[in-house]
Amino acid sequence: MELNRDDFDEQHPVHESKSVDPMNADRFAEVMRVVEESRGLGSRVLANGTQIIGHVPHVAVEGYLHEIYPGLSDAEIETLETTTLRRPIPEVYKAFLKVTNGATFFVAELALDGARTDYARTGDECRQPFDLEMPNLYGRPRDARNGEFFIGGYREDGSLLYLRDGRVFRCSRKSVKPFNEWSGFWEMLVGEVARMAKHFDSTGRRKVPKESLVPPG
Repeated sequence: MELNRDDFDEQHPVHESKSVDPMNADRFAEVMRVVEESRGLGSRVLANGTQIIGHVPHVAVEGYLHEIYPGLSDAEIETLETTTLRRPIPEVYKAFLKVTNGATFFVAELALDGARTDYARTGDECRQPFDLEMPNLYGRPRDARNGEFFIGGYREDGSLLYLRDGRVFRCSRKSVKPFNEWSGFWEMLVGEVARMAKHFDSTGRRKVPKESLVPPG
């Protein structure tokens, strides 16, 4: 399914207290073009605005390939930055959070963290992003420096993704020594979603060993 800018604006209405830069909307539309390919498997929009796309009942009765969460307002991002995390959020990730408050792809094999607002353990309310608090406050590798902001990671091997000086790196949970490096956030996200999509068939079934979902490096 071809997703153009108008489709993006319709599916991701902008909260009046936030403004999404057109470039960031366009880059996220590139990601959504891949996500939309699985919409034919089934999708739902939850009461809180979360989109769950690509029903995969062979994984779980209520399993879905992708979860896209409603974006945060400027005020919510400011609270996240100054009160919750108490550390600067890189501008490129703030822009991402305005579009979607984190996301999970391919049954959370790739996850980008956001602000968790509900800790329910059952029902639709439990579909929340992985929390930015965990890797940035409680689970930082011991050698992590102040300028390294953790944004998510890969489920298969537990590796982390972090931003530093505009670049994205993948590392273990014990050290920030990088396994992989990307020139920017959108380059990482667009490229990784496209790479991982090749490892799933039209029914959402994985075609390769799980370790192949992690980028080689």
